[in-house]
Order: sequence, then C-alpha cells, then structure tokens
Amino acid sequence: MVPSVPDLVIPGYSHLRLDLDARDFGSRQSRLRHFQFGHARGLVPLVTRRGRAALEHSPIERCCVASEAGRPGRRTWADFCELQGLPREFTLPGFTLAARYRAVGNGVHVGVARALAASIRDAVKPLGFRLCLCGCARMVSGRRTLATDACKKRMQRRRDRPGVTGPGSVTVDLSPGTDLVTPRAAGAPGPSRFPVTELAAAYAGGSPDL
Repeated sequence: MVPSVPDLVIPGYSHLRLDLDARDFGSRQSRLRHFQFGHARGLVPLVTRRGRAALEHSPIERCCVASEAGRPGRRTWADFCELQGLPREFTLPGFTLAARYRAVGNGVHVGVARALAASIRDAVKPLGFRLCLCGCARMVSGRRTLATDACKKRMQRRRDRPGVTGPGSVTVDLSPGTDLVTPRAAGAPGPSRFPVTELAAAYAGGSPDL
C-alpha cells in the first residue's frame, strides 16, 4: 500500500505501521511502500535492513510503476525486473508486454517481501526494546524515539498535515512511563502506541489475553 493510507485497526489485534523503502533492501530505486501488521498476542516483527552502503555511489533510479510500458524512455523488461529484485530473465508467459510491466510494477520489491516475511515468521514479544515512533520498525535505544533523520522528517510531515497541528518541530515526551513501542491495542484511545512495560507485564503475568 502507499504510505498515505489510513490505519486499518482490527478489534482484538495490536497494530503496527511499517514504512519500508526498497533502497534499504538492495534496490537502486527509492520505492517507499506501507504495510500494516497486527497480532492477537501483540507480537512484533523486527525487519532487518541490508543498508545502503553498497549503493552510495549508484544513481537512484526512478520508481518502478505499473504504467511503465506506456511511458517515454521505457526501461527494458530485463532492467525493470532487476530493479524489482527479480531475475533479468524473469518472464510471464501469456501476458502482453503492457500486462507484464503492470504486474511487476504493481508488485513489492523481492528484497522487501523476503525481509517482511522473515520478520513476521520470527515475530517476537515486545520485551526489553522500543521501536521508532515513525513506524519504520527500527529499534531505538536510550532516550531516542526516532531512529534516523528520515524518521524525523516523516513525523514532521505527519504533524504538519492539515487538521493535525500547526507547523513546528517534532518533539516527544520520554519521561518515566512513556517507554513506547508501536503496537496498539485495537480501539484504545489516545496515541497509536502501546507501552512496552504494560505488554511486558502482561507476558510475565501469563495474561490469557496475550
């Protein structure tokens, strides 16, 4: 899904927004995609990013989109597949050229899909760590609440949306008792966050709800 979609909260499930960029998973394109995760026992997927060190000197390619086939300067099918993490020899028998580009352009980069699937498979109880408040699923430590400068910019854009608040810098209260992780109890009032300490206490006490 695109990053601007609203929260999809299901009663009885925790809620976590994940904004993942293909460039953090080995792609030369900057392609931000949004995912939402919920779990009846509040488990958290910790997504492992590959980092961008190997791509620092590579030009950023324009984002792969479903309409590529009809665009001027269309990239070759092999190049298009490679940007989405597929083999250059990948094919879709029986599809027209436009349908092939549309199918791959609508997809999620393979590296993103694999990392997300692995994190869901290995989802953990939210004990002893905090997640970045922007929803990127990175862990933070100390008094940090945002993992990177990009996370701060993302929170700033959300804060400055019409009807939210007036323009201003992003600040977060991290006083005692605000050790936050992003899963949320469905239907809970207030911020879209759930204190780690409460989840940890519920796990330690063997709560039947977790």
